[in-house]
Amino acid sequence: MRVAALSRGGAAAQRAGFRAAAGAVGALFVRSYARADAIQRAMLARGFTGRFPSLGAMRFTVADGVFAVCGGATIVLVRALSERLAG
Repeated sequence: MRVAALSRGGAAAQRAGFRAAAGAVGALFVRSYARADAIQRAMLARGFTGRFPSLGAMRFTVADGVFAVCGGATIVLVRALSERLAG
């Protein structure tokens, strides 16, 4: 099979295939880099400083605690019911 591939120009075809793949990867990199640059310029034009502004001071409140407890209880309840129905 190797002799047949070489007689059809196998080694040259492999090099040509590698060149085509390398060219495609290079084109993809250039397009990706250009798009990222355009996006960065658009964000800077709109006043983005590199940090996302927070809406307020982050504090753990009673409502957060109630939400966490209810969420955990829901997960435990669903798991218990699914095991009871399966078994």
